[in-house]
Amino acid sequence: MRYSTQQLCAAFFTCFFVACGSLLLAANLPAKISQVQLTRKFLLTVLHGEYRSAYPLLTSETQQQLTAAQFRAAGRQLYEQGKRFGPRITLYKLGFRFGDDQKAHPFYQFHFASDTLRLRPQVLLDVSFRDSAATQVLTFGLVPAPQKKAR
Repeated sequence: MRYSTQQLCAAFFTCFFVACGSLLLAANLPAKISQVQLTRKFLLTVLHGEYRSAYPLLTSETQQQLTAAQFRAAGRQLYEQGKRFGPRITLYKLGFRFGDDQKAHPFYQFHFASDTLRLRPQVLLDVSFRDSAATQVLTFGLVPAPQKKAR
């Protein structure tokens, strides 16, 4: 079977462009991190006491309301709980809640892995975002976990 020069050139350039395109895509496009991954990264960073690394993950408006020193104080509460329950966390709940601005904000709640065998976790680590496309933390904190109501 004989191929024409035109066919060989077309096949070569097709393979060349596919290979170059794949390399460019792999090299230049950073993987987009999901909000749940960002929440986990933020919480683990705070639980390890790495406040300098966690502070830039906050929105600029949150940083304006919370100085680095205030952030360390707020983060210390999470850090202390991490020392008490261990640094391993697991996603507990996610959803949307309405903020003071009457807009729905996505939130993620994690619990400590040491609480896994309990009927309900003792405390939840809560993080919210401005909207579903946001890549910076709007709010964070500890939330008492819902407990069974006494009769």
